[in-house]
Amino acid sequence: MRSIITNPLLLSIAGLLSTSVIAETVLQPVVVTASRYEQNIDDTLSSTTLITRKDIEESNALTLEDLLSDVTGLDVKQSGAYGKTSSIYMRGTNSTHILTMIDGIKLHSATLGGTSFQHIPLSQIERIEIVRGPRSGLYGSEAVGGVIQIFTRSGKTKPAASFSIGQGSNNTSKINAGFSGRNDKLRYSLFASQFDTDGIDAKTHTTANDKDGYDRKSISSSLSYTFNKEYELDFKALNTQGTTLYDGCWQGAPSDNCYTDIEQQTVSTKLKFTPKGIWDASLQIGQSKDLSDNFFNDTPNNTFLTETTSISFQNNVKLSKNNLIIAGIDGLQDKVNSTPYTEPNKTRDNNAVFVSWKNKSGSYSFKSSLRTDDNEQFGLHSTGTVSAGYKFKNKVNAFASYGTAFKAPSFNNLYYPGSGDPDLLPEESESIELGLKQKNKQFNWELSIYNTQVKNLIVYVAPA
Repeated sequence: MRSIITNPLLLSIAGLLSTSVIAETVLQPVVVTASRYEQNIDDTLSSTTLITRKDIEESNALTLEDLLSDVTGLDVKQSGAYGKTSSIYMRGTNSTHILTMIDGIKLHSATLGGTSFQHIPLSQIERIEIVRGPRSGLYGSEAVGGVIQIFTRSGKTKPAASFSIGQGSNNTSKINAGFSGRNDKLRYSLFASQFDTDGIDAKTHTTANDKDGYDRKSISSSLSYTFNKEYELDFKALNTQGTTLYDGCWQGAPSDNCYTDIEQQTVSTKLKFTPKGIWDASLQIGQSKDLSDNFFNDTPNNTFLTETTSISFQNNVKLSKNNLIIAGIDGLQDKVNSTPYTEPNKTRDNNAVFVSWKNKSGSYSFKSSLRTDDNEQFGLHSTGTVSAGYKFKNKVNAFASYGTAFKAPSFNNLYYPGSGDPDLLPEESESIELGLKQKNKQFNWELSIYNTQVKNLIVYVAPA
C-alpha cells in the first residue's frame, strides 16, 4: 500500500488578489457544482471559485491552461506549446484526482485516467466553477482533490452575433464566430472557432528542424425550450477536433515525425420539472467522447478511445426555506477501445445513489452528503462529506469540513500490456479543512487550512 499526504497552508497575497479579481466581476455569484444545486457562492461551505465569461474576456489568457494557472490552489504543468499535454494538480493531489465535467457530463480518458484540458477551447466557455476538496460524496470517482465544471455558452440576451480574428508569430491564427439569443420560451446559441499554429521545434532526436504545430476546430451549440412554468428541456453539445505534432516518439528507434489526431465531444439533454410546491426534479442523459489516434512516421501507432454514457435523476425537496434535501441516482458506463490491449474493447458500469442535506439556522449552516457507488469491477464503495459554517456579523464566513473520496484505477492501470495489474484497488482519501472567507466591496479574501491523506495510491513503475 502506498500513501500520499498533502498538508499545506493556503495563505498568499498573490493568490488572494487573483481570487478577488475573479470574484469582483461576478454579477450573479451563483454556483451549482459545490452542492449539486444553485446557491450563492458565499453560502458554499467549501473553497469555491467562479470564473465568468466576462472574466475570460478581460483576462490575458489564450488557453484554458493559462486561465487556470492564475487560480489559487491549482498547479498547471505543460509539456510544450499549444496542444501539447497539460496536467492540472489541485491541492497537491495527482492530476487524475480532479473530476472534470462539461455541462454536467463527465469528460475524461478512461485509459489515462485524466482530462486533456489543452484541447478545450476557451472561446466556447460561458463560465467555470472550481470546487476544492473531496466531492465523491456527490459525484463519485475522481473527485479527490476537487471538481472543475465547465459550462458552454448559451443564449442570454436578445439575438446577437459575434466575430473575432487574430494573427501571431509562427503563423498562428484564430477565428471565432457565433450567434445567440433568447425570448420568453426559447434560448439558442451556435459558436465555432478555429486555431492554427506552426508551433516551435520542442525537441530534436534527428538533425531535422521540424516545428511541432497544432490545429483545432471546435463548435458548440445549445437549445433550450420552456414548455410552461413546470417543464424545460435543455440540449447542449461541444465538439473539438484537431491534430498536434510532437517530437520524441519511439517505435524501435526514435523519431521526430509524430502526431496525434484528437477528438473531444460532450452531448447532453436535460429535462427540468419544477411544479409548485416543495419538490422539483431533473433528468439528464449524456455522452462524452475522448479519442487519441497516434501516428509514428505517418504509420498508425495505437488508438485510445473512451466513450462515457451517463444518466442522472435528481430530486430536490425543500422542507422549509432553510432546509433542503437532495437525493438521486447516477448511472455511468465507460467503454474503451485501445489497440495495445490484449482485448481491445472493454466496458465498466457504475451505478450510484446519493443523498445530501442542507440546513441553515440563523448564522449557522450545516451540510452533509452520502453516496454509495456500485462498480462492476470493485463492488460497493461509500463516500461522504460533513460541513459546518458560521457567519460573523462582519460578514466573515468560517467553515469546517471532513470528507472521503475515491479514484477508480484507469484502464491503463489495469490492462496496459507489461505494466497493468487487474488486481489494483481504488485509491481512497480522507480530508479535513478549516476555512475563513469574506467578501468586501474592494476585495475578497480566503484562508484555508487542509490535510488530505490518500491510501492505495497507484504509481507507475517502469519495467526493469
